[in-house]
Amino acid sequence: MVRSTITIAMEILMATQTEQDAIDDYSSIMEGRFTRYSGYSDWTKLQTDTDWEKQAYQKNPMVKMLTLSAAGGTEKTKYYMSGEASNQDGILLKNKFQRLSTRLNLDQEGKQEDQDRV
Repeated sequence: MVRSTITIAMEILMATQTEQDAIDDYSSIMEGRFTRYSGYSDWTKLQTDTDWEKQAYQKNPMVKMLTLSAAGGTEKTKYYMSGEASNQDGILLKNKFQRLSTRLNLDQEGKQEDQDRV
């Protein structure tokens, strides 16, 4: 069986890396991100004082809904139509949900064997 240099290097790396080494590697990556995201302040000395709730959440998210419907017809034909528009702001900034929906019922009466329903 022929093994490539990359395979041998990976086997050596996996054999020599302990669980603590993996934790240290991950911690190093996260510390680098904290340093990058904290800007001008030193996060290790608790100088970063960001109110993340204020940054992420809306104070008064709104829900707006509009519903219209109409019904009518004659003795043999009946209809019902409705539509709804909904616009909701989420609790997180720039989080929205919009929906449009419609419905149409149409009943046509004829002879019992010919009755159609859509």
